[in-house]
Amino acid sequence: MTEKELLIYLKKFLFHTQFFPKQLEILPQDSSISLDVLSQLDRNTLKIIYYYLLSEDKRSNECLRHFFYLIKNQNPPSINYLADSTLERIYIKARQVSREIHRMKGLLRFREVYGGYLYAKFKPDNNIILPLALYFSNRMRTERILIHDIRRNIVAFCYKDRVYPAKLMDQIPSFTEDEKVFSKLWNEYFAKIAIKERLNIKIQKQKVPLKYRNFVIEFMGDNFHEKLYNRF
Repeated sequence: MTEKELLIYLKKFLFHTQFFPKQLEILPQDSSISLDVLSQLDRNTLKIIYYYLLSEDKRSNECLRHFFYLIKNQNPPSINYLADSTLERIYIKARQVSREIHRMKGLLRFREVYGGYLYAKFKPDNNIILPLALYFSNRMRTERILIHDIRRNIVAFCYKDRVYPAKLMDQIPSFTEDEKVFSKLWNEYFAKIAIKERLNIKIQKQKVPLKYRNFVIEFMGDNFHEKLYNRF
């Protein structure tokens, strides 16, 4: 990876500071050494560092300094995440972030609000709004999307394959009448498509953990499972 490619990568993935409410010292003071080390790392390792930062680990500065200390004298850098407790921590945290990103790509629910926007709110454990915004801005290029992390009060606006930091100046607009109709239809479909003999609440909770269900429309409402069972 050339220095130019590295800087582009870091600019795109590591230094979106507007999406980080907590200031992070990503590189040690001797940044020249750090950039030189980073230039020798493959993209998978850089991605692990990036995902680790998104975990907002309280020990992030300490762990990253240790990371650079271990690999700066190796040419090329060799990383064994299981041979060192700090590197293992970085790897485990990054894997947790990766799993939550993958899960939220399927669980994030967009709803139409007045003003021509598709709005989705969620409350993730990790600060994953940026990778999700990049994903949906590419997948839904023609839509005006607002993604709202209510835990950190961060909003991303996506339009035409671009992502912008946004700020809510007032309350979120109300759902449109069409949205209310289709939400009701979707809930009815979700309940009626269930097969009694294959209903497995335990597996369902594994695939859609309870902590996410307040923002997944088909699980909203009181006594959801009681209503579902009453069908049978």
